[in-house]
Amino acid sequence: MKKLLLQVHEKFQAGVIGALMLLLMLVILVAVLNLGYLFVTRLADAWGEIHVAEDLKVKLHSAFGTILMVIIGIELLETLKFYFEKHIIRVEIIFLVALTAVARHVIEMDFEHASATASLGIAAAALALSAGYFLVKKAGASRGRNGSELDAVGSHARPHAVGITLLSYRR
Repeated sequence: MKKLLLQVHEKFQAGVIGALMLLLMLVILVAVLNLGYLFVTRLADAWGEIHVAEDLKVKLHSAFGTILMVIIGIELLETLKFYFEKHIIRVEIIFLVALTAVARHVIEMDFEHASATASLGIAAAALALSAGYFLVKKAGASRGRNGSELDAVGSHARPHAVGITLLSYRR
């Protein structure tokens, strides 16, 4: 019974991850098509609205923020794909996705009207994520790995053992 339950769990988990990957691919495709459509149809209008450098800055901030959202989606898709194939969560990529999200927020932030508390919070988040990324990379390097496949459980783990640490999760 236990073996059957584990098999059902494996198939269920694979189905859920597969469905999430399909949905994320669809979301990314729609986002890219929408971004392309908006770029083509509104380029002339946007060009006519740019009279000073500040106008250009506003338009670029919006475009860069949208592009970073697509990059975040691609990185999440890559993380799901890697998990689907190897059952390892790449913590390094999770940190990079989070740093990209913070960078996107910084790009879109209006520093003239933002509170000091909000600015310090974003700075603290960026610093904490950078430190976490550094520690994960350093831990991977000290184990002779590149950091992208950290596996705290190790190769001697039982096939269905679960191990969760700061570094990674592997079944």
